[in-house]
Amino acid sequence: NLVCNVDGISWSLMTSLKIAALPWEHLSRWKLLVQGAVLSEDVEKHAHQMASQLIESALMKSKTHLQFVEKQPCSTYFSLLKILCVDDVMILERSLSYLEECKQSSDAAVL
Repeated sequence: NLVCNVDGISWSLMTSLKIAALPWEHLSRWKLLVQGAVLSEDVEKHAHQMASQLIESALMKSKTHLQFVEKQPCSTYFSLLKILCVDDVMILERSLSYLEECKQSSDAAVL
């Protein structure tokens, strides 16, 4: 369930990234993250940065794939593939947008 969908990033993916963002000396506190605790703003920011980088990378690959598919001769196979590629791009763009909204709202909360 480490996925992006039209509603954003799955809880499992974000939690995994937060655990990966934990400093080595705090790794034993991973269960608190699974329970929904916020251990530090730095961990939250680093997890969001990692998520953004992963999504941006996947988005670039999806757009490149879509460009390739759009250049192919029209056939049932490529029409269906194009629809799937467009969906991938849309989902990744929405997930990235969701991350930006979360970042802006957390930045506003700090002020």
